[in-house]
Amino acid sequence: MADASTYIIQLAAWLGKAIGDSAGLFADFTSESMGMELPVAVTGGAQVQSALRAAETTATRVGEAGVKLEAAAGTGDDLKVLASFLQLGVALAEFYAALDNLVSKIQANVNAGTVPDPAARAAASTLAGELAKRMSDVILASAITNQAPQIGLALRLLGLLDWRRIQADPANPLSREYVVKTLELNRFKMLISDPAEHYRQALHWGDAGFDPSDLFGLYRDFFDEETDIEVGLEGGQPFLRQGAFKIIRNPATSPPS
Repeated sequence: MADASTYIIQLAAWLGKAIGDSAGLFADFTSESMGMELPVAVTGGAQVQSALRAAETTATRVGEAGVKLEAAAGTGDDLKVLASFLQLGVALAEFYAALDNLVSKIQANVNAGTVPDPAARAAASTLAGELAKRMSDVILASAITNQAPQIGLALRLLGLLDWRRIQADPANPLSREYVVKTLELNRFKMLISDPAEHYRQALHWGDAGFDPSDLFGLYRDFFDEETDIEVGLEGGQPFLRQGAFKIIRNPATSPPS
């Protein structure tokens, strides 16, 4: 059985490669995956574009460092592993410094000239302030859902990963429909200590407004369109049918089950 240090190395290497895979997010930057499309007047500014290139470059370096750490771990050479760990640490520091710089440049470029509508400008400013955290969430959660979607689904069902479609806010002209992906590993303690309360908070299972529609839709998306799976409403109740098997919300219980 692998010891704790082996798991730490594997986790660090995975983190590095996950951030490396995010380089494309900066190369062709859009904030739509975070629910809002920042105007080109904001993202196309010279300083913002320069910050995006720096973030892309540092993300690539982190990915390369993650690959090197993984390779070093395979050699069993402690000195190589330590050197690779240090290289990854330096690359991570550079990446998050670049991400902070990107945030500050975007914030500085959200003004009355680039976003004339006051409500949209306020929303864009809020998004800019949350950009570093939101991008980190998207990067890490997407690494799981893209590389191991079955694990992602399991984490979603456990309430440890928020993975669902969010509709656009009609009151915000910059808002867009998007899929939120956020790791919620901070919920693990409650999952163990108080599962009922955990599921109420994470999935609303046990609340009067329990709606499994997004879970049903996520499950359906794992299959080809030709697969005999149907998601919809029956008598006003969300259901999932696969072949002869059907799950439907039961309103006869209080709360619905």
